Formats: sequence, C-alpha cells, structure tokens
Amino acid sequence: MRVLFSTLLLVQAVLSNQSDILCCKQTSGFKQCKSACNKFVSQTEVNLRLRALKELPKFCPGHLTKLWRCLNETNPGTRQYLESKLPNKAGVCCLMTSTSKCRRDCLNGNKQALNTSCSDIHLISCVTRHDATANCCQGASKSCIKACKLLLASQPASKNNLLHRVKKNCKMGGRHVFECAKKHESTTKNPDGYKQLKCCSIVKDPVCRESCQKGHLIKNLQEAMDYLTKACGSPLGKKENNAMWNCFLKVEGPTEIPFSEETISPLTGTPKMDGAKRHCCPKAASTNCFWLCVKMFKSRWSASQTYPEFDMKCAYQPSEVNLMNCLADVTKPCQLGCTGLNFCTNFNNRHTELFRSCDAKADSYAKSHMQHWSKGIINVPGMPILVQDIKKCLPDTWKAIACLLQIKPCSIKSHRSTICKSDCIEILQKCGNSSSYSNLKKVEEVCNKLSPNESNCISINSYLKPSKYKDVTDEVTHPCNPNPCEKNKMCDINRTCYAASLDGCEPHNCVPGCPLGDASNFLVRMGEYARVPVDSGREGCFRVCHCGGQSRLTSCTILNCVPRRDCPIKSQKELTKKEHGERFMVGCNFCACFAGELMCTKRQCLEPPSQIPDVETEGRPKRNQTPMFTGLPCGCDSKHNPVCASNGQTFPNLCIARCAGFKDSQPGSCESFDPCKNNPCSKGQRCLIDRKTCLTPTDSCNQYFCVQESSYCKDMQLEPVCDNEGQQHPNLCSIHFKGKQLAYKGFCKPYCSQPTKPLCGINGETYSSVCAATSSRVIVDYEGHCRAIGHQVVSISEGRCKDVKCPPLVPANCVGIHPPGACCPHCAAQIRILVSLTQLSINSEGLQDHYKPITLEHLLVALRRHVTTTECDLFGYQSIEGDLVILIKAITNKPTVLQIEACSLEAQRIEALINTGSPSFTSHVILSTLKAADTQTPSLSLRQTQASSTNHLHIPHLIICLLQTIIILKWSLRS
Repeated sequence: MRVLFSTLLLVQAVLSNQSDILCCKQTSGFKQCKSACNKFVSQTEVNLRLRALKELPKFCPGHLTKLWRCLNETNPGTRQYLESKLPNKAGVCCLMTSTSKCRRDCLNGNKQALNTSCSDIHLISCVTRHDATANCCQGASKSCIKACKLLLASQPASKNNLLHRVKKNCKMGGRHVFECAKKHESTTKNPDGYKQLKCCSIVKDPVCRESCQKGHLIKNLQEAMDYLTKACGSPLGKKENNAMWNCFLKVEGPTEIPFSEETISPLTGTPKMDGAKRHCCPKAASTNCFWLCVKMFKSRWSASQTYPEFDMKCAYQPSEVNLMNCLADVTKPCQLGCTGLNFCTNFNNRHTELFRSCDAKADSYAKSHMQHWSKGIINVPGMPILVQDIKKCLPDTWKAIACLLQIKPCSIKSHRSTICKSDCIEILQKCGNSSSYSNLKKVEEVCNKLSPNESNCISINSYLKPSKYKDVTDEVTHPCNPNPCEKNKMCDINRTCYAASLDGCEPHNCVPGCPLGDASNFLVRMGEYARVPVDSGREGCFRVCHCGGQSRLTSCTILNCVPRRDCPIKSQKELTKKEHGERFMVGCNFCACFAGELMCTKRQCLEPPSQIPDVETEGRPKRNQTPMFTGLPCGCDSKHNPVCASNGQTFPNLCIARCAGFKDSQPGSCESFDPCKNNPCSKGQRCLIDRKTCLTPTDSCNQYFCVQESSYCKDMQLEPVCDNEGQQHPNLCSIHFKGKQLAYKGFCKPYCSQPTKPLCGINGETYSSVCAATSSRVIVDYEGHCRAIGHQVVSISEGRCKDVKCPPLVPANCVGIHPPGACCPHCAAQIRILVSLTQLSINSEGLQDHYKPITLEHLLVALRRHVTTTECDLFGYQSIEGDLVILIKAITNKPTVLQIEACSLEAQRIEALINTGSPSFTSHVILSTLKAADTQTPSLSLRQTQASSTNHLHIPHLIICLLQTIIILKWSLRS
C-alpha cells in the first residue's frame, strides 16, 4: 500500500512538471520570462522550486494571463495572488514576499502600506513597473504596445535595445508611448533606485539632496555610495545627513533575503557565505571597507576576488582595528593559556593570559621571521622597515616581537594583539637603520601606523623573561584548548563528570554542529538557533535559522530589522543623547544604548537625591515626591517581605518588584509555591514542576510542563535528577511518576545526601541544600532562610545584614566582592550585564513555540560554555537592580592563587566578548541580547597568601622539616 501511494505521488509530480513545461510556452515573446520559467520547471527540490517561483514576477508580468492561469492549475498556491486587489494585474508581485504583513497589504491592494510594511525593493519595483505599463502602453498599435510592455513590465539585464525597439515601433501614432516609456525606463532600470529616492527625500542639505537624487540612477550600489560620500560627506560625518545614511545602510521593518541561483547552495539550501565574518562588517570605520567586507564574505568566489583589495585598503589600516579584531575572533579566538612552544619559550606556562595562536605552526613562523629579519628588512605591507643587525642589536627583544606577532597575546579588555607604541618607538630608535630613521619624528610616523594608540596594547617587556610559573601545572586545565574534536564538532567541558567525581569520564564532549554558511568554519551547536546576517549586508537585519539533524541550518525566519537610533536621557538640567551601542555611566548606574532602548541599572546612588541624574525608569517615585534614601532601587524600603513575580523571580518586597516592572506579584518566595497544586494540565496529562525565570516581564512563564500519563519516561531526554532520599533518576518525568520529591537537578552527590539546614542564595531564594542551589546555578550567601536585603556597598550591607553570619571566605586572605542584593562577600569574579529587551523580543519571533519563552536558565547554559577552565564554574541571577549578575569562581575545595586568577580572567574574557560584539555572541540568538558588561574581580591580601603548587614552600613548613632533620641527625649520632 505504501509503495502504491508513493508511486501515485511520483506520477502526480511528473505530470505536474510536464504541465508546467507546457505553461512556459505561453510567454508571448518574453524571452527572459521563458528562460526563468524553464529554470523554475527544472527544479526538483521543493525549496529551490518555491524560490524559483517567487522569482518569476521579476521577468513575467501579470498581464501574461495565459501563463499564470496555466501555472495556477499545477501550483494552486498562486490563485490568491492572481486574485489580489492590486490594479494592472500586479497581484503576481505578491509572490515575491514571505513576510505576512507585506503579503497581506499586497493582496489587499494597499499601495500606501506597502512602502512601510515591505522593504523588498524587487516587490515595490514590480508593482511600480505594472503601473508604468498601464499608464504608458495604451492608445497605439499592437506592435508599439507589445514593445512598450517588453520594456517596462519585466526586469531584463539590459534594456537599451528594447528602448530602441519602442522608438521604432511607435513612430506612427505612438510618440506619446515612447516619451512615457522613456521617462519610466530610467527608474525601472535600477530597482534599488526606489529606495535611494526615498532616502534622498529626507536630506535637509539642498546640495546633498540634489546630488543624491542624481545619483539614484547609478546601477552599482558601491559606486552610488562613493558618489554620495563625495557630495554629502562620510556616514556619521555630518549630523544633518545621518538620517539619509541610516536610511541607506539600514532597512526598517521586516525584510527578507533576495534568494537567487547565485546566492543559494544547491547542496545545502543555505546562503553561500561566511555568516560569522559577515557579523563583523558593521564594525568597519569606512563605507568602502564595509562594502568590501560584505562582498568578500558573500561567497568563496567573491572572497578570492575581493581579498587583495580588502587586504590593501582595510587590513592594515589603523582605523579598521575593530573590524580586523572581530575577524580574528572568528578564525582564532582568544583562549586562556599557552604551553608547548620550542622557539618562543618565554611564552610557555602563561596560564592566566590570553592568546590567539599558541601552537607549533605559529612557533615555527616566528623562528622563520627572525631568519628573514636578520637580512635587515622587516616587510610590513606598504611600508618596509630597515633595521640594523638584529643578532647584535637587542636580539631578545626582536625574538619577543617575532613571537608576539605570531603567538598573538590578547589584551584583556579589547582582545587586541597590537604592540604598544612606546615599545615600537624604543626599538626603532635603538635598532632602526640610522639613515632611514634619523630623528624621532620619522620613528613616530612609522609607529603611528603600526601601533595607533597605547590603550589595550601588548607590552614586549613581559615576554623578555620566562613565566613566573616554572613548569606545567595541573591546577588549571583546558580540555578544549587545543580543540580535540573533529572539524564539524564543537568541544564542551564535561562538567557533570567533574562535579560528580565519576571514574572513567572524558574531560570533554564533542558535540556536532552546523557551519554558519557554506564558506564558514564557525559552528552552531546542533539543536540550537543562530542569527545570520541578511544577504544584502544591511546592518541590524538578520534571520534566525535552526541547526537541524543534517548538520545544516534550516527553518530560517526573517526578523524585523533593528534601526540605529540614539537614546535621549532626561536629567534635571538638560536633555542629552547617547549614541546607539554606547556604554556610559549615569550617576552611579551603568547604562547602555541600543536601538533607542536605554538600559540602566536601578541603583540608588549614595549622593543626595538632588545630585543624581533623573534616568526615568518604571517604579521610580514621581518628581514631585521626595524618594526615600535607602540605597535600594526606586528608594524602596529595606523590609524583607518576599514576593514572587510573574516571571518566576523572587523579589525581597513588593516595592522592588514593581520597580522592576512587575505590578502583580504573589506574597512569598517562588520556591514556596506548588505550580501543580490545582493541576493546570488537560485530562490524561500529569503536571511536572519545572521552575524557570523568564527574561522579559511580558512572557507567560509557566513553572510546569505536562506529560501524557501513558507516556514512557525512558523515552525522554536524559537529564539526571536527585530525589530527597538521595536516589538518582534519569529525568524529571521519572522522579514524579515514581512518587518521589525532587531535591535538585543533576547527579546525586554524597555530601548532599543528609538533610541540611536551609540556605539562602545570593538571588534571595531559600534552598534546601548546597546541591539544590548549585543546580539552579546559584551561590549560597549564608545559612538559614533568606531574611535580609543586602547591598553591593559594604557600609550599607552591614546595617541591613547585622543578623546574618557570613561563612568564612576560602581562601581566608581573599578580598571578595559583594553581589547586589546579597549580604556576604564572595571570592568570585563578577560580571554585571545589561540585557536588551528589544533584541530579546525580536529574536523570540524566530524561535519555534516549544523553544519559548527565553529563560535565565537558557542564558546561563549558553554563557557557561564560554568558561574554558575546568576548575572554574559559572553562576548567575537577575539582580534587584535590573541587570544580570554572573559570578565565576573556583570550585575546588582549596582554591589556589592560580585558580582564582584564571577564574577572574575568564570573567574578563566574557566581558570583552560582549563589549566588542564578538560573532561568538552576536550570532547566538540568546547571547546576542547582551549589550554591555562590567567586571569586578576579587583580590588576595598579602596576609597568608596561598601559593600555587609551583611556588616555594611556606616558612612554617620549612621550620618543621628542619626540626625533623635535626632530630634524625641526633638519633643517628647516638646510635
């Protein structure tokens, strides 16, 4: 029966294909239409066939009624487009969009709405061409009208011959047709011209506006941009022209990728691009480098064609350091630790430093460079540097430079690998060719190009001597550096085994992934979503794709574009603006601007209220009221009376919850409620508790999920959980079906098997054990139920937390940090992160329903993967001050100095990835919502400094050993 059914489907497909071939003969002299139709018919893969059908209206106008009615018989989906309310048979243009709002306006014939809901230039061009055909091609001979329609109603590559044909066929009684067609042909010649004219209309400067309107006929977009730059200045150069440039460089509203045979891979159906590197293009300082970047990473072929020009004009320009640094983050991300080098030995045992290329190949290249430099010439592109004999003049310094250029240490804040300008000047003054660098001015000119500034640079001095760690230590381990997995797999630290101390566990797991485009080596984790830049390269425009089971991105959804908008800030004195992407302080609050959204923490500053800028946030007392000066958000009182907000987060009291935007909250902590008490599931289903914290106030955040009572739990995903009797179960489903109560998620751990006193987490939630808190990615603040509201400032915390006894810090000489809302200090590195609700909402539209809503737990899982040291782990919570607080700490029983330093560096590395907009974050649907980060690290006092295992022994230990030796000697002498 199955075989018969499959055969019938195959026969039906073959017959449909044969019918479509007959349809293509109804093109009535439109050669390009016939060619496009035949291409559509030749496609056998469903997705490619659909895309080819969407392309047809470019070449086949709606008045070819025989063709479209014929296609409709075998492609019923086209009927609704033929029945569109658009005049002049322009309904076929509606095929070209996949955006619901645009499609709806198109089918309803709402031309005015099309300009706002449809950003696809080809669709607008198609509708306009049909209007031009109706206006011009009438009242003349059949040959004249046909020639007019061929010219205006389709989009061929060249129309010069067609215009001549109109002139020839309309000589007798059709002069008006020729004049009208000639007027409209200049506009329909360039589809992008419609957008350009729209952008020109908003220019205030008359000279710039006139030049813009003249330039809209330039077919090549890059040439048009260069033309405008000369007339109107560079983008962001003149404020009065910013609106025009924003219009050109961004697309407002929903958009879609203009798919074509050239941009789609026939093997995978995904764009031929390096999607990860395309994320870097908006970081270009110049318009030319931006478009060269977009063009280069469009496909493998364009990369090979464009690279020489990009390399010459952009790669070695100091102004393009952000662009080049971003591209380096894709191919060679900064990773912790360096060892195993034979030539660059001073770079070994650098366990608390970041490097891009710590490997044998880079080590070999450094040695080769030294051999070439000994000839007296250092070849820098476009600027050869003449030097003295480097074997005699500072040879150790030149070796350090050669190694530094190849091993590439990264600065902590910016991940740049630029040599400090002062080092460059010093070595050229001492070892530069005296005839070439006779004075300081010439030396500075060279070093200004090589090292444009001193900020976030790499100093040579630290690599003139070996590391302070004398040998390789096992105190910090990096199982994924270098990557032990195959090319198409990603490496994960196996933290579950490490925490459970299980035997036979591999230190890492290899997880399959999907490349972010055919020309990309950057992988997206299997089962997750990625943001892919649109093919046009427009900044702020993305689509979300899913990494499916065939190791390729599928199920792509077009997202609304995010326009570049400034943020107005109201203070008591004046109204100021902050630029899109800018990070800044307003009083004592950390802020960032993204697409007009102002993100700020809601801390109440220590200064008198009259001196604090009035950043308007929901929940803050009105201006005519005097806020209470409590040091808490919105001036709320410090009474601890917990409430549970609708997003699943516990707040210390109702006022602080309302200040965070939650108007309706239930009294009591969220952990105290049983979401399955009244069984919200349907008949035949069982309710399972699944606590989560949603990141947006508007999302429905159910704390449960439903399973069929007849389903088998063993078929569900393996996610071990532990019950309150210390017994382990494969998943939540299993533990509830066996009638047990959940103690915590994860493997059962012996030290949590016995009942313990309640513990208060730094998030203000009370947990039954350390394991319960840890499984929720929370650090324990103090013993007992949560009973006070802490504060980051110690002097205030001591007053609120006077009844709280803090546990001793480990190690004892650690000077810890105070997380917001917590009472006790912690020996952990802290990252405070601002999350964009605008970006979060837009990204959510690209996810399937079973992946929604985006939760804090999802975010912590994604962030945790970026911690590359096994001995460090990540914890986090949403603070009462409105930001996301991440803590990275050593999880060993007795953390060493090296481990604490490594964990601090892990935090600083994540801060840099967020603040520099690294593609590893911007390509991730959840991590791309993180817009600004600020790190605070613990320190170790001189008192009782705990040494690494590679350091010298303590004095007391030496004295004991000496006494033992004396006793043994005395005993030997007596004998």
